Amino acid sequence: MDLLFLEKALISLFVTIIVAIVVSKLRGKRYKLPPGPIPVPVFGNWLQVGDDLNHRNLTDLAKKFGDIFLLRMGQRNLVVVSSPELAKEVLHTQGVEFGSRTRNVVFDIFTGKGQDMVFTVYGEHWRKMRRIMTVPFFTNKVVQQYRHGWEAEVAAVVEDVKKNPESATTGIVLRKRLQLMMYNNMYRIMFDRRFESEDDPLFVKLKALNGERSRLAQSFDYNYGDFIPILRPFLRGYLKLCKEVKEMRLQLFRDHFLEERKKLSSTKRPDNNALKCAIDHILDAQQKGEINEDNVLYIVENINVAAIETTLWSIEWGIAELVNHPEIQQKLRNEIDTVLGPGVQVTEPDTHKLPYLQAVIKETLRLRMAIPLLGVVGGSGAGVKDLPYNIGDPYPSAWGSWSHFRGTSKDDGSPVSIFSLTGSNPQDGHLAAGRNGVKRLRTVRHPNILSFLHSTEVESFDGSSTKVTIYIVTEPVMPLSEKIKELGLEGTQRDEYYAWGLHQIAKAVSFLNNDCKLVHGNVCLSSVVVTPTLDWKLHAFDVLSEYDGSNESATGPMLQYEWLVGLQYKPMEMAKSDWAAIRKSPPWAIDSWGLGCLIYEIFSGMKLSRTEELRNTASIPKSLLPDYQRLLSSMPSRRLNTSKLLENSEYFQNKLVDTIHFMEILSLKDSVEKDTFFRKLPNLAEQLPRQIVLKKLLPLLASSLEFGSAAAPALTALLKMGSWLSAEEFSLKVLPTIVKLFASNDRAIRVALLQHIDQFGESLAAQIVDEQVYPHVSTGFADTSAFLRELTLKSMLVLAPKLSQRTLSGSLLKYLSKLQVDEEPAIRTNTTILLGNIASYLNEGTRKRVLINAFTVRALRDTFSPARGAGVMALCATSSYYDVTEIATRILPNIVVLTIDPDSDVRSKAFQAVEQFLQIVKQYNEKINAGDTAGAASLGISSIPGNASLLGWAMSSLTLKGKPSDQAPVATANNVTAATTTASTASSGLVETPSIAPVHRVSSSTDFTDQPPSPTSTDGWGEMENGIHDEHESDKDGWDDIEPLEDPKPSPALANIQAAQKRPVSLPVSQPKQQATSLRPKSTVKVAKDEDDELWGSIAAAPPKTASKPLNLKASAPVDDDDPWAAIAAPAPTTKAKPLSAGRGRGAKPAAPRLGAQRINRTSSSGM
Repeated sequence: MDLLFLEKALISLFVTIIVAIVVSKLRGKRYKLPPGPIPVPVFGNWLQVGDDLNHRNLTDLAKKFGDIFLLRMGQRNLVVVSSPELAKEVLHTQGVEFGSRTRNVVFDIFTGKGQDMVFTVYGEHWRKMRRIMTVPFFTNKVVQQYRHGWEAEVAAVVEDVKKNPESATTGIVLRKRLQLMMYNNMYRIMFDRRFESEDDPLFVKLKALNGERSRLAQSFDYNYGDFIPILRPFLRGYLKLCKEVKEMRLQLFRDHFLEERKKLSSTKRPDNNALKCAIDHILDAQQKGEINEDNVLYIVENINVAAIETTLWSIEWGIAELVNHPEIQQKLRNEIDTVLGPGVQVTEPDTHKLPYLQAVIKETLRLRMAIPLLGVVGGSGAGVKDLPYNIGDPYPSAWGSWSHFRGTSKDDGSPVSIFSLTGSNPQDGHLAAGRNGVKRLRTVRHPNILSFLHSTEVESFDGSSTKVTIYIVTEPVMPLSEKIKELGLEGTQRDEYYAWGLHQIAKAVSFLNNDCKLVHGNVCLSSVVVTPTLDWKLHAFDVLSEYDGSNESATGPMLQYEWLVGLQYKPMEMAKSDWAAIRKSPPWAIDSWGLGCLIYEIFSGMKLSRTEELRNTASIPKSLLPDYQRLLSSMPSRRLNTSKLLENSEYFQNKLVDTIHFMEILSLKDSVEKDTFFRKLPNLAEQLPRQIVLKKLLPLLASSLEFGSAAAPALTALLKMGSWLSAEEFSLKVLPTIVKLFASNDRAIRVALLQHIDQFGESLAAQIVDEQVYPHVSTGFADTSAFLRELTLKSMLVLAPKLSQRTLSGSLLKYLSKLQVDEEPAIRTNTTILLGNIASYLNEGTRKRVLINAFTVRALRDTFSPARGAGVMALCATSSYYDVTEIATRILPNIVVLTIDPDSDVRSKAFQAVEQFLQIVKQYNEKINAGDTAGAASLGISSIPGNASLLGWAMSSLTLKGKPSDQAPVATANNVTAATTTASTASSGLVETPSIAPVHRVSSSTDFTDQPPSPTSTDGWGEMENGIHDEHESDKDGWDDIEPLEDPKPSPALANIQAAQKRPVSLPVSQPKQQATSLRPKSTVKVAKDEDDELWGSIAAAPPKTASKPLNLKASAPVDDDDPWAAIAAPAPTTKAKPLSAGRGRGAKPAAPRLGAQRINRTSSSGM
C-alpha cells in the first residue's frame, strides 16, 4: 500500500514539474535563439557532449546546426560559435559580455574567488593586477633579456632528442622533454632559475600537482553542480579534493620560491644583466601595499597553469601537425636552409626572415589555440587590447569632451594621435555624437581634413555602472593652440604662416560646403590640428550633417547635435534655433561664421568667450579685415563663401603661400617655370620661417626631386635647406633622396650632384657609397662630355676613402688609367694628382704596381707641362711607398730627364725632386756603410725635412670646396703664363723650406653639346680582376716594369692621336677660342687672377711657358715587342732646350696644349 502511494506521489510530482515548465515556457518572454540539439529534461544536452571527446562532439554539432548553435546544459543556455567571424563578434564586439560570463565553483577554489589576474572580475582589482603584470612579462625588454636563455633551452631539447637512441627506432614521448623546456623558460622569467633534468625532485612534485590541478579544472564532473544544482550534494568529495590540491600547490610555491626569493633579495640584490625577474616586480608591488601575499601566490598559480600548460599544448599540437604533414615540414627545412644555412639554429631575430615559418606558427595557434582567457580589457590607456596602438601622454586641450593623446603603433612604432571619448552610460548623448564623428571622419577624405586610421569601442565596468569609450586613431597631429605656442612666430613670418594655415582650413570648409553639401557646424580653434609638416587640418566632425536646404517645410533641427556647440560660436540664427532661416541660407553660412571665429582666435591669441568679442578687430590684419567682416555678416545670405575667399582675398597673396602652392602643383608647371623658381628658391628660403621651410618645404622638395618633377637647380635649394639641419636629421631627411638621385639619367642632375658633393659626401656611409653611389658615378668617367668626366674625377677625392679595396683596385684604377691618356690635358693633370691623393687607400701590392708606372711612364712624358709637374709632385708626395732600389733604378732616371725640360717650372720641380731622392739614396748608403741594414731598409721620405709639406700637398691639392667648376674658365695661354710666373718666383729650395707654389686649376669646357667623344684608351694599366676589358685581351699586365728610356714603337693610331693633340680644348661661350700662332710664344698678356684660382690653385699643375715639341718618332727605331708601354714611353729629346729667359712672359699667345701621353691599339679592346 505504501509503495502504491509512493508511486502515485512521484508520478504526480513529475507531472506537476512538466506542467510548470510548459506554463513557464508559454508565459515567459520569447527570444529568438539559435538552433541546437533537442535537450532532455533536467540534464539538457549534457549527455551529448559531456565526455573527454567534447571537442569532436561540438564539431559534429557545428556541421549539423551551423556556425552558431545553442546547448542546454542543465538550467543554463550556452551559445557555441565555430567560425572566425563569429568568434571575433563574441570576443571583440561582445567581449564584455563574454568576459562577464558566470564563474564556476572550481575556478573560485583555485583562484581564491578571483584574487589572481586571469580569472578575476572586471574592476579596479583587475586593472591593478594587469598593470603589475605588464612590466615583468609583456614587454619587448623581457623578450630580449631572456631570449638567449630560451634559445639555449630549445637547443638542449634538440640535442637530447638526438642523443636518445629510441628517437630513431621505437620513438619517444616528446611531451616530457618539452614540458621541462617550458618550465625552464617560464621559471627563468618568474624566478630566475631552472631545473637541470626531468628527475629533479622539485620539478617532479611541481609537475604532479600542476597536472592534477589541470585535470580537476578540465573535468566535466564539477560542471554538474554548476549547471544542475540538485546534484551539488553529490560533489562534495570532488570539491574537497580541489581544495586539498590548491593548498598543497600554494604551500609549495610559498616554501620553495617566494621565501627563497625574499631571503635572496634581503641579502644580495639579484643581478640578471641589471634587470629584475618577474617575482621581484611583484614583491615590490606587495611591499608598496598594492597587493597582498595571497595575490602574489595566485599570480604564481596563474603562471604555472595559464602560461606553461597552455603553451605546451600548442607546441605539442604544432609538432604533431608537422609529423602528419611531411610536405610542410620539408618546406620549412628548405626555407631555413636557404636563409640561414644547413644546421644553423633559428633565433628570435631570424624569425622575421622566415615568412613560411611565421605562417606555420600562426596557423598552429589558429587551429590549436590554447584555452581562451579573458579577451577584453576594461578601462583605457596602453592596455586597450582591441586597439593596435599604444596610448601615450595627453595634450592639454582637445575639442569638446574628447581627450587627445600621443600614441604609437604596436606594429612598427610609428607615431599616431589617439582621441578618446567616454560616456557615463551607454545612452549618453555624447556617445551618439561621437559615433557620428567617427563615421564622418572615416568616409570624408581631403588633404586638409584629418586622416582616419582606426576606431574601436570598449566597455568597462566601474562598480555597478558600465562605461563606454570610443577611440579614434589618426595621423599624428597636435592642437593648433599648442603648436602656435611652440613655434613662437612673430611679425611678418607669423602672418605668412597664419595665411597659409587659414588657406588650408578655408579649402577644407569649401570642400565640405560646396562639394559635399555638408555643414561642419563648429569651425573654431579647437577643431583645427597641425601635422608634423605644419599643415593645418580640420577635424571634430561630431556635429557634421547634410545640408537640408531643400526641405523648407521641416521644423526640426538640421544639425542633430548642435547642442554640443558653444553659444559663443553660434551665429544669431543658430542661437535662436531658427532652423527655417538656416534652411533658406546658403550651405556655407554657418561655417563661414565659424571661420570668422577661428580668425579672431588665432590673431587675438585667446579663445572666444562671448560673441560680442568678434567686434574687436584691432588684432586682425588690414588686408584680411574686409573679408573677416563679410564672413561675420549678420545676414546669412550675405556671408562670404569660402571659395570666394580663396580666390579673391589679398591676404593669401604672400611669399610662403605662393611658394608652397607652386611646390604642390609642380607637376603642372613647364620646364622654364620650374627652372626659374628653383634658381630663386635658395634666397627665398632664407626669408621664410625656418621651421616651416624645414618641416614643410624640405619634404616637398625632396619628394619632387626623387620622383623627377623638379629641375636640377632644385638640388642647390635642397642642400641649402639641409645645411640648416643637424647631422642626424640631414642623414634621415636629405641623404636618402640624394642617394636615389645618383641613379638619375638626367645629365643636369648628375652634374649638380658632382658639383656639390663636398657638401654631403662626408655624410655618406661607406657601404652606401660602395654599393649604391659609385656604380652610378663611375659612368661619368666614360661620358662624352669632358666637363662631366672632370667633375667625376674630382668627386673621387671625397668618395675614394669610402670605397672598398675591390672597387678601388678592380674598377676605379682602370677608369683612372684611361683618364690619364684623356684628350683633355686638364683631366690628365688632375688624374695624376688624384692618384697621389688616393695612394694611401691602396694596398701595398697595388701601389707597387701602379704608382711608378702612372707617374713616370705617363705623367712625366706628357706634352702638357702642368701634367709633367704634377707627376713630379706626386712622386715626391708618395715617396714613402718606394724602396731605394725603385728610387735609384726607376724614379731618378725619369726625373733627371726633366731637369732639361723646356718649361722652367717643371725643371725647378725636377731639381727639387732629384735633390730629395738623392738625399734618400745618400742616407741609405751611409746606413749601409755603418752596418745599419734595418735602418736603411726603413729609410724613406719621412726622414727628409719638409716631408710633411709634401704630404700636405698630396691631401689638399684636389680640393673641391668653393664655386662649382663650371664657372672657372679653361686654362688659356694667358692663364698659363701668369701661373708659371707665380710658381717660378715662389719656388725655392724644397729640402729646407719646401714651397709648392699654387697654380691655376686647369678646367675642361662646360659645353655639353659640342664636346668631342672621349677617345677610348686601349692600353690601360693592365687587366685587373673584374676589369672592364674583353675577356680575350692579352693577359699581360700594363703595370709591369718597363724600360723607361727605350725607344718607342710607332703606334698605328699615332696619326689620329697627333690630330687630337692639335685640337684645342673648347672654351666657355663667354671666351673666344685662342688660335695657336706658333710653337714658341713671343709675348703674353698678363691677366688678373681668376676668382677660382684660390680654390683650385693647389691642384692644378703649372701650364707650360713654351709649347713642347711634337714627338719625333722614327719608324726604323728598335722596338721591344714584349713591352706594352713602348707606345707611351717618352722619346729621347731631339733638340736642346731653348734659353729660359728668351721671350718669357711676352710675345704672341702660345699654341693650345697638345696631348702628350699617347695611346696604343690592341687587337681586342673595350671602351668605357
